[in-house]
Amino acid sequence: MGMGEEREMGGGGPQNLDVARAAGGHYCAECMAIAAWADATCGYCQTARPAAGWAALESAQDPWLGRIVGRRYRVTRRIATGMVARVYEAESLHIPRKFALKIVDFGANSGAPNPEVVRARLGREISAMSRLQNPHIVSIFEVLQLSEDCEALVMDYIRAPTLTELLAEVGALGWGRACQMARQIATAAHAAHEVGVVHRDLKPANIMVEAIAGGEDFIHLLDFGIVWLDDGLAITNGFVGTPLYASPEQACGGTVDPRSDVYSLGVILFEMLVGHPPFESPKIREVLRMHVRQPAPGLRESAPYRAFPPRLCQLVAKMLQKKRRERPQNLLAFIDEIDGILAAQREVHGIPRPPAVNSVAPTPRRPGFGSEDDGHAASTFVGHGVLERFASPLPRGHTKFVMPAILSEMKYNHPPLL
Repeated sequence: MGMGEEREMGGGGPQNLDVARAAGGHYCAECMAIAAWADATCGYCQTARPAAGWAALESAQDPWLGRIVGRRYRVTRRIATGMVARVYEAESLHIPRKFALKIVDFGANSGAPNPEVVRARLGREISAMSRLQNPHIVSIFEVLQLSEDCEALVMDYIRAPTLTELLAEVGALGWGRACQMARQIATAAHAAHEVGVVHRDLKPANIMVEAIAGGEDFIHLLDFGIVWLDDGLAITNGFVGTPLYASPEQACGGTVDPRSDVYSLGVILFEMLVGHPPFESPKIREVLRMHVRQPAPGLRESAPYRAFPPRLCQLVAKMLQKKRRERPQNLLAFIDEIDGILAAQREVHGIPRPPAVNSVAPTPRRPGFGSEDDGHAASTFVGHGVLERFASPLPRGHTKFVMPAILSEMKYNHPPLL
């Protein structure tokens, strides 16, 4: 298909027959999924049909819901929306499979980051994901050029809760389960580091936890939209990331390397073990200052009612060191340490032996993954760490662009840590 055939919209929305919405289409306002007028309940969330019937798609105020994109994908449900990007569930018109569509409109919002910055960031995401071959990293299948200012990424569709949702539901995890999850996250991020990619935004909202056969957890790492590639393309005009999970060098607006992801994974592991991140405040400025200046609390003092192996306490403390040279120098070292901790406790706790970091399939995946018959429970979220301006109070898990004035203050008072 030629580029001209994919030019489908203009002036902020789809306009031609290639993305035409079926006449008389309807949707469920509870979950933003399309619905047939005769349906007694929503096929996605099981909401009963309202007395007045399902709402007309024209009233959804969504330019894509119910449309056909690229002549081969029908947009069936809106998953998430942000300042410049929307994420949808879509079904193929040719094969029985679902996909996730991340549609980015570079000119959608005058308050969004500079369109060229967004375009460059999307290019980095595409480049990063195309270079990564790891079962724990969400795959990108193709890119649709919908117009001069709008592109769509066609990605794996995964029906599973995010780690954020899981922790909100169950609180802190058992340390064995948390270590197994952290190991899978590290396996994915290490694969990225091996090809020169630093994620820069590791956080629970970018991690999906799929339940597979035998009750095991299978981790999927999402959203490489703000990765740092070793290709000379720098991110300017301030910090990009999520303050609750940012490394000290990120908080100072400094250069990052794989050890920044080590720190962020340490924050995530701390939260899985304790139930909350090590540093919390409703103010972004205060969170960043704590990452730079305040020593991280220990696991035992944060959760005195829980028992942790001493070696695990030491590992988390080391990951949260302010100076990069004092942390594990790469995620392979972290994986080796986690394996040692699990091996030491295996006979007592019955924890299964983890696979080797370089194995082809770090964790067996459930048959039928991503297919039409995938009826596994929980909500669906795919790569929705979309770009948002900073605001207060600080909501957990949102990517922020911190004002340069704050960064200048942080750099002046706290020079970059090595």
